[in-house]
Amino acid sequence: MGIAYSPPDRVVHADIDAGSSHCLRQGLHRAVQLAGWTVDRAVTDGYVYLLTSPQDAGFQCKVQIHDTGRSVFPGDGVIEVIFMDAEEEHLSSGYVIRYGPGRRLRAHLTPCQIFTYTAGVQGNAVMGGIPFIDPNTLESTIDGCADEDSGIKTTRAWWSSGDLSTADYFWGVPSFRTHWLAGCSATLHNNAFVSEVSDGDETRLRITIPQRPSQFQASYGNNNIAYPLILRWTGTEEPLCFDPLLAWNTSHPVKIRGQIWEAFWRTKYVPWETPLTFDDLAWFSYSCGDQQFAFGSPHIYSTGDLFTLYLRDPGLTIFKCDEEEPEVPAESNYAY
Repeated sequence: MGIAYSPPDRVVHADIDAGSSHCLRQGLHRAVQLAGWTVDRAVTDGYVYLLTSPQDAGFQCKVQIHDTGRSVFPGDGVIEVIFMDAEEEHLSSGYVIRYGPGRRLRAHLTPCQIFTYTAGVQGNAVMGGIPFIDPNTLESTIDGCADEDSGIKTTRAWWSSGDLSTADYFWGVPSFRTHWLAGCSATLHNNAFVSEVSDGDETRLRITIPQRPSQFQASYGNNNIAYPLILRWTGTEEPLCFDPLLAWNTSHPVKIRGQIWEAFWRTKYVPWETPLTFDDLAWFSYSCGDQQFAFGSPHIYSTGDLFTLYLRDPGLTIFKCDEEEPEVPAESNYAY
């Protein structure tokens, strides 16, 4: 499908003061509005936002960001992020983002998507939103590939993930920040909802990856310990770049539900936040699996090391606490 691009003036890479609950919530509030989220209503110590897909205004979901007063770590508090459908019938568990003295949070935002992280370290990763939907699976398509009443037509979809959840307080769950397989997730496709509370591993988000033959180790040994050749372009040894397709079920056949906005996967390990120029645009590496494996370097079995998710980098916007609200840009004309 190629890269799914959002309106360029609505892609925000925010650096937010997270020294207190007030500063963190205020900074996120300003940043998500710049990205095109609208306020659905205020709640105690937070807001519920409505997200609308640039692809089709019929695709919507909501995100609630608020402070429940909980503290998960000594010395640090947390705010809670909950994803839900527009009707608020299906809700994810609460994913949490830490705040405390000296902390800052970074967030990559589009009109219908969020990725958070703390620069240079693992943790504080909350992500999700409405994916780009393959036009062949839209209800309004006239493409013959999707004319059958096979249940694959998509009328609504959202996904969510986080490496720390208020449901279990389990620290270190894989997310797209550190791995190609994200956990602690809740998802909705049409009327099918799964959540981490009741469905366990069924909620794992997955991406499509090239198949490596079972005899790879026998054929190549450890000569290609940095990157298996089957994941590089033959003859040039350049890494592959491919669409960040999402699936969120484990039963066969697994169906692709959508695609991450403003992103692509690359089959080469790089450290977090490494810059890259691709399609004449600036990008930065969001994920790396290096933290999960011994010796601090990629090896033949560490597929998490081999797949790096890049997000588009429009340049950091710094959000200081208690500044005036930034002006929300007017709607622009764009193609998708």
